[in-house]
Amino acid sequence: MVAIETMFTPLTVGRYLLPHRFVMAPLTRCRADLNTNMPNALMKEYYTQRAPYASLIITEFTTIKEKAVTFHTEAGIWNDEQAAAWKMIVDSVHDAGGKIFCQIAHGGRAAHPLNNGDKPNYVSASPIALTHTCNPEFLPTDDKQPYSEPPHELTDEEAMEIVQDFRAAAKRAVKDAGFDGVEVHGAK
Repeated sequence: MVAIETMFTPLTVGRYLLPHRFVMAPLTRCRADLNTNMPNALMKEYYTQRAPYASLIITEFTTIKEKAVTFHTEAGIWNDEQAAAWKMIVDSVHDAGGKIFCQIAHGGRAAHPLNNGDKPNYVSASPIALTHTCNPEFLPTDDKQPYSEPPHELTDEEAMEIVQDFRAAAKRAVKDAGFDGVEVHGAK
């Protein structure tokens, strides 16, 4: 067991020396703009408020690719406009003395069609469907919706395309939006 005093000691994460070990874990907030997945002022306020207290903030699930959206109001980072919106948030966190990593993700078999132009876009390593329903708070409807089809099993080429999408999103997050790093979400 770690003594509580250890939590107040510095920690090196990559090239960063954090002043203490209190890190804000990713929390799905679903506060981005509907239909554009654009980060916004509410998200800026949320992350900036926490910057003075967490030695490192890891953002919520941030989609790397259009049509791979899991929750209809999750933020994206697949285009320059989204990166510019994230930059305003990142700059504000930095101004408040914080460090911030972007959690980049692909919706995979949980990318519900109602969140992706009403087109089934489930992809996965195998064609095994999700057995639960998608709750209404994550959809642009007022009711639960099933995952109606099994996911498309990725080919090697399609898997490599997603790897490239992750690479492009990571570069956009760090180079364009100014994040201090990325965390890859891999649970889908």
